[in-house]
Amino acid sequence: MATPIYSRYIPAKKAPHQVNTPIRSQQASAIPAIPANSPPPSTPSVYAQYIPPKSITHASKKDSPASTFNSKRKLAEVTSEELAASPKKQKKEKREKREKKDKKQHPETNAIPSEDATTEKEEFKHKGILKKKEKSLRKAEKQANKAAGLVEKEVEVEDVPPIIEELHDLVPLPQPEPVPDLPTISTTSSLPQWLASPIRVSSTDTASFADVGVQTEIAKILEEKGFKGAFAVQAAVLPLLLPGKSQQQGDVLVSAATGSGKTLAYVLPMIENISPTIVTRLRGVIIMPTRELVAQVKEVCEVCATASSHGSRRRVKVGTAVGSENFKIEQASIMEQEDFYDPAGRREQERRLNRKWESSDWGSDDGDGIICDEEPISDLPDHVIGHISKIDILICTPGRLVEHIRNTPGFTLGYVNWLVVDEADKLLDQTFQNWLNIVMAALDKARPEHPTKYSRVRKCVLSATLTRDVGQLNGLKLFRPKLVVLEGSASADTDVDMNDSESGHVLPATLIESAVKADEEGLKPLYLMELLMKQDMLSNIIANTNLKVDMDDSSSDDSSSDDGSIDTSQKAQSSTNVHGVLIFTKSNESAVRLGRFIALLEPKYSKLIGTLTSTTRSSVRRTTIKSFNSAKLSILVASDLVSRGLDLPNLAHVINYDVPTSVTNYVHRVGRTARAGKPGSAWTIFSGPEGAWFWNGIARSKELHRKEGSQVARINVKAEGFTEEVKYRYEAALEELRIEASASSKPKKSKKEQ
Repeated sequence: MATPIYSRYIPAKKAPHQVNTPIRSQQASAIPAIPANSPPPSTPSVYAQYIPPKSITHASKKDSPASTFNSKRKLAEVTSEELAASPKKQKKEKREKREKKDKKQHPETNAIPSEDATTEKEEFKHKGILKKKEKSLRKAEKQANKAAGLVEKEVEVEDVPPIIEELHDLVPLPQPEPVPDLPTISTTSSLPQWLASPIRVSSTDTASFADVGVQTEIAKILEEKGFKGAFAVQAAVLPLLLPGKSQQQGDVLVSAATGSGKTLAYVLPMIENISPTIVTRLRGVIIMPTRELVAQVKEVCEVCATASSHGSRRRVKVGTAVGSENFKIEQASIMEQEDFYDPAGRREQERRLNRKWESSDWGSDDGDGIICDEEPISDLPDHVIGHISKIDILICTPGRLVEHIRNTPGFTLGYVNWLVVDEADKLLDQTFQNWLNIVMAALDKARPEHPTKYSRVRKCVLSATLTRDVGQLNGLKLFRPKLVVLEGSASADTDVDMNDSESGHVLPATLIESAVKADEEGLKPLYLMELLMKQDMLSNIIANTNLKVDMDDSSSDDSSSDDGSIDTSQKAQSSTNVHGVLIFTKSNESAVRLGRFIALLEPKYSKLIGTLTSTTRSSVRRTTIKSFNSAKLSILVASDLVSRGLDLPNLAHVINYDVPTSVTNYVHRVGRTARAGKPGSAWTIFSGPEGAWFWNGIARSKELHRKEGSQVARINVKAEGFTEEVKYRYEAALEELRIEASASSKPKKSKKEQ
């Protein structure tokens, strides 16, 4: 019976004489547990030496040659597929063959290996394992570097230089060079060239009318009317608009402070262009936001029309259209009917009228049929009634212009060559019955597809706070536009970025600004009265009480005469001294209440106070303004209605009783004074909560460009200075105002109830 394999498993450090001793009885306790990942039994181990069964046959000599032949036959039966599938098995068999060969040559030494031979084999084995480990580590590192995008040269472990740690002092580590900042791109780089690089004009660049291209005859008449010379804006705009060889084609936009003479800058070229024509047609349209501005511009137009009507030139006819007038009367004032010989047109008119009556239900029994409005028919045979314009220039509000375009027979903008939009920032911000789209469509209607310089509409856009919003300006369909900007002074605002603010507002150089804090908001009217008296604003009121006021003359309508009488900033006044106070409030109700309260608090001022609100009748407003300009009134209390474009040439003071809600609102309010180079003062009364907005949003605003070195002064008025008598009169006036307000709010009783 053959001996099993595990019968020859002998511990490594047993004596030689114990080699042949059987250990069947001790095999369970002698063989330790072998881990799953331990080397095969044929590999030398520190625990035991494994001897194959063939070694035992050589030692015992019990096996026959047949058994050897059978073992060789079994080996020969191993297929090539099994060998290819297990290369480790092939290596193991080769190693076993070498061991067998060594044992045959040296049976006495190979039977039991010595301790030295075992140690050498173990060391060789450990070196191989360590090399494999190092190789696997290098391979893993290479794969990691390859995944990170790094490529390294394969080197052996022995070729890798030793890593030398460098010692550093406690100093800051070297840093890379800082990345330079990108160059600052100006906000104007995205604007069109004409908007980013405007024509800048200093307020001191005045000139004579003859130097800017005005005809000598017209310049003389203007000088007789009080226009001594061209202001800075006029000197810059007139050469661009006046007809002649030097005229430059294109639209003109003007951004200039109030009172700088913008109106004359566009009215004079328009009338100069229209006056040589023979037929009266609507050739110029001027759009204004308020009725008061319409009346003012009409006065300037009448003066220029008188100056231009010399020689063979005819006098240009000017008309107005505002919402306060009767629409039928207004239609008759700007359009008239005339009979034209047109047989074909007459037959077409008759057929059209017959179709209307045939399709209507007129004459039915129910009496509710549709009755067609008859078109006017000429009394002359083969004639039709046509509509022709009675005016050359129409000054209007946008809403009224839309009504005439839609409802006035024969009214057309097909012959218009001049379109002026004054106070454009306000008009473009609001829809006004979608006026801009309707007007632009009416201008394009019945005009040639390829307009020449004679048929193209020339546009003038003006404002003290002109918008830089390209989207809004695109609605005007500007052609080769040029922007003229009036600077505050010769040395200021030369490097103002046009897009630092909505419009880069420039305040008049002669304006003096001050602010008063109302410590007790309940006594705010007393701060106003203290300001009026202590600043000598009403020093001429007592003298004015002796003036004879002829209200009948001032209450006449605003129709102008041919003599060209006008109250403008350029007209010579009977008195060169500025006078009067204009007080702004936040609403119509506040204006009416404050005007009445001043009259109750100081009865001697009651006949010298006027009120301007949007609810005031137009005739009363015109009377009030004329009385103030002629020094018959000294105090005006108004809402923001009159803050735009109102011409008060000799106004001395503007008081913001209520703080303006925006920078633009402030600019238009204070622009009522310091006009045409005259001195003026602006005062603002603010309470504690309003102080932060006023000083940060207005007084120190970068949107306002003041004269170099000027700033808002602080005026201290202490509430402790109000005497008990003043406070008593204040309470009495306040109580009387409450009684009047409650009485006016009660519904009136009918005659039967009374």
